[in-house]
Amino acid sequence: MTASRAVAEISGAKFLELNTSARASAMGEAFVARGGDLGAVSGNPAGLAFGAGGEAFFTYGRNFRDTNQQFLAGALDFAGGTRIGASANIYSTPKTEITDFAGEGTGEYFQYKGTCYGVSAAQNIHGRLGLGMTLKIVQDEIFGSRESAFAADFGGLVSLGEWKLGASVENLGGEIGDGVKLPRTMRAGAGYTYSGISLLGQFRRSLVEKQNSLDFGAEYELGDMTFLRAGYRTEENSGGFSAGLGVKLGGLKIDYAWVPHESLGSSHRISTGYSFGPGDRKQKEAIAKPVEKPAEKPVIQPVLVKSTEMINVAVAEFTGKNVSQADASIVADFLRTELVNTRLYKVMDRNNMDIVLAEQKFQSSGCTEQQCAVEMGKLLNVKKMLVGSLSKLLNTYYITVNVVDVETGEITASYDSNATSSIELRDACRKIVEKLSRK
Repeated sequence: MTASRAVAEISGAKFLELNTSARASAMGEAFVARGGDLGAVSGNPAGLAFGAGGEAFFTYGRNFRDTNQQFLAGALDFAGGTRIGASANIYSTPKTEITDFAGEGTGEYFQYKGTCYGVSAAQNIHGRLGLGMTLKIVQDEIFGSRESAFAADFGGLVSLGEWKLGASVENLGGEIGDGVKLPRTMRAGAGYTYSGISLLGQFRRSLVEKQNSLDFGAEYELGDMTFLRAGYRTEENSGGFSAGLGVKLGGLKIDYAWVPHESLGSSHRISTGYSFGPGDRKQKEAIAKPVEKPAEKPVIQPVLVKSTEMINVAVAEFTGKNVSQADASIVADFLRTELVNTRLYKVMDRNNMDIVLAEQKFQSSGCTEQQCAVEMGKLLNVKKMLVGSLSKLLNTYYITVNVVDVETGEITASYDSNATSSIELRDACRKIVEKLSRK
């Protein structure tokens, strides 16, 4: 190829249009209304708000013409429903000899490298609305010359039970190089999930090239470990069918996508992600010094009492039925977080619970769940113990929570909620806390 031809194809940080998630690529990139996948934050930063705990993510993409892409990201939870993440997106082409008009090599070589480093922040509002943004610096490097630009992405995602609605705008910023604009893109779409089947669709428009595309995707969950995916994009020249699969083993996820291109061959993507629980939410200060509810304007009454005094509670580790113990433990942490966010309860931190119980040499063997809850509650010096379970039947998750009065040893209330996908488990915990708080 000639040098001028090569530059025309890849300048302007066009690599930013390439998807950074194998899961999203397999589903036609119709991911603006999905959320929960850290790799898809480049398509809608609001999706970060519907994840949970600490997470690390890596994608390797082998594209046509032997170009390759590497994407690395991480995210952590913070108090108040805030999540913050950072990412690095690196794209490069192989070194290619430049030829003259006769097709002879000139002895000079061409290679392109594009990089994008970003910091993302997202806010989850009442488990229903997610708002997010990413600030990033983009660099193009060609023939040893480097151009840089600052850019930003903005997005929103609304969860309406089985439905989700999302919209985003990407790569808003200055020019990179001499009058070369970044590939600004707008997306809007919807997603529907029921009984392990997810159907997604989005409208995508390139604001610079004035091109439109309709993207569609589907995912089918087999049990709790295997996922089958397919998608279709109507975009001219680069649209078409895509497919892939995923495997989940506890907190580890591995996804693969195959995206054929009619005249350029196929591209392949592999993503790996690891979730390591809710992580350090830095809630010790919030638990130790909770904000008192104004007596003259009570929001809701505390559990099982008719005063505004906050009650000391603790949440025992959930049991898992047809799910991993790690998943059950994460849901128990979701419940703790939702209790803290109501500002109606003094919730004992999980780490402090473990320390106290270890010091007292507490053993859960030889007692019923209710008896163990009472013994734990006395050792932890709380009034109420919340014990529960996470179970799965077919493609639906079920959460059950019992409230045990430590003094009387009685189960004073029982609550349940369900979710049709793992992404909705946090929302299910919020619903349980709402019911509990109205008691």
